[in-house]
Amino acid sequence: VLVPVEGREGKYPQIDYGTCSLCGLCVDACPRGALTMTDFVEFSAYKRSDLVYSPERLAEVPDIKEVLPMLKRRIKPVLTDKEMKYEVVEEL
Repeated sequence: VLVPVEGREGKYPQIDYGTCSLCGLCVDACPRGALTMTDFVEFSAYKRSDLVYSPERLAEVPDIKEVLPMLKRRIKPVLTDKEMKYEVVEEL
């Protein structure tokens, strides 16, 4: 979802992982290619609002120790006639 940011022109992405179905459509829609899918999925929060990543939160530079396990391989969603699964695109 694109939302306005106070003091800036235009709209910026906001991701609500509470409603995310891991379909990968956001990766395809990202005009800058800034999103990728990985097989590292670990989201937990005490409050649902903590799963909403605002433009400001997305702009934060993460600690490399937290990010490294997520970068080991990239995946893409594959829809079959019975289910949606993921296949490895690239081992890093």
